[in-house]
Amino acid sequence: GELNLDMQLIQGEKIFPDTLHDHLFEHKGIAAKIERLSNFSNNYTGGGERALIDGLLGSVDFRDGRWQAVQGDDYVIEIDLGEKSDISYVASNFLFYNNAWIFLPDSVVFDYSLDGDEWNPMCEAIFSDLDQKIKNEVKLFRAEKEFAKTTLRFIRMRAYNRGLTPVWHDAPGEKAWLFCDELIVR
Repeated sequence: GELNLDMQLIQGEKIFPDTLHDHLFEHKGIAAKIERLSNFSNNYTGGGERALIDGLLGSVDFRDGRWQAVQGDDYVIEIDLGEKSDISYVASNFLFYNNAWIFLPDSVVFDYSLDGDEWNPMCEAIFSDLDQKIKNEVKLFRAEKEFAKTTLRFIRMRAYNRGLTPVWHDAPGEKAWLFCDELIVR
């Protein structure tokens, strides 16, 4: 489930007046072991290797430190839940902000496995051509699927980058960014 955190900073006897707000999304992937992960940009690490399974969700600000990004490449993550588990929901968040060359993936594919070797398709989300319809907005999108409980141990997500910025963009033909945050597993 989702948790909203409100924190007040205290240093010694000094109490800072501003309350910090954060959002934590609890799910089965948080304790997972990463088996495979794309090489992400040093500029957009999301906090490191575990960024997509840390429970902390990115905002519409691509500089918030929560987003992991690749430029011109596809994004792949494989996780091991550590034991067989019944799963009925998978999702991942993506950011769109064309002024910063950040585009949605053409598609996102989720696969599952019991042994990490033989993979089975779970679901696919298609985003192609959506960029044109929302080109002047900054938006979060979630690729998600709810399905009948499935027993699995491994999950793989593949987000297919559009590759280059589109012809209608101010800088057509440049490598497009793909910003991803959190592989949510319930």
